[in-house]
Amino acid sequence: MSGIKPIYYASHVYPRGTATTTNVNISANVELYLDYNCPYSAKLFKKFQDEVFPKVDNVSFTFIHVVQPWHGVQSSVLHEIGIALSKVVPEKFWEYSRLVFDLIEHWYDTEIIDMTRGDIIESVLKEVAPLVTETQLKQIRGLVSIRRSTIPDNTGNGVTGDVKYFTRYHRTRGVHMTPTVFIDGVISSNIESSTPTLEIVNLLSKL
Repeated sequence: MSGIKPIYYASHVYPRGTATTTNVNISANVELYLDYNCPYSAKLFKKFQDEVFPKVDNVSFTFIHVVQPWHGVQSSVLHEIGIALSKVVPEKFWEYSRLVFDLIEHWYDTEIIDMTRGDIIESVLKEVAPLVTETQLKQIRGLVSIRRSTIPDNTGNGVTGDVKYFTRYHRTRGVHMTPTVFIDGVISSNIESSTPTLEIVNLLSKL
C-alpha cells in the first residue's frame, strides 16, 4: 500500500487504482524518490517506465518528489509544475514526468543561468502545453504563480503546501539524495540507476 496521502493516489501511484491494499493483485509498493533535475533520476525513471513496468504486474509504484537544493530554482519549478498538473489533470502526471526527464538538459544550470523564476516557469509550461487544454494550462500557471502584494509576503504559491509535504515525507525516511528506492517502506540499496533491468525485475517479481 502506498504511504502517501490519498489525495495523491490518482496521480502519483502507477498503475492507477492500485494504491490501496484492497487490490488483491498488488503484493508490494515501490517508492521512487526522484528529482526532475537529476540525470540519475532520469535514467532510473526511464528504465522503470520502459523496461520494468511492462514486466512486473504485482507491484504498484509511487513517485515521491525530492527537490535537491544544489539543482537550484529549476528543480523547485519542475516539481511545482508537476504537482500543479497532478491537481488539474492527475491522469497526465506520469506523462509529464517522462516529458521533463526526456528534456532534462533544457533546465540544466548552464541553460537557465540568465533566466528568472518566471522565465523558467514559462519555458516548462511551453513544453507542457501539448499535454493539456488551454484552460488546464491556465489553471496550472495559476497554481505555481506567486501573487504580487502591496506588503512583503512569503507564503509561496498554490502548491507550496504540497512541496512541504513531500519534503517532510522524504526527510522523515532519511532520503537526501536521488534516486532512492524503497520497497514497502524499507530502503532498497541494491536498486540504483545502474542496476541491470533483469536484476530489478527478478527482485520485484518475488515480492
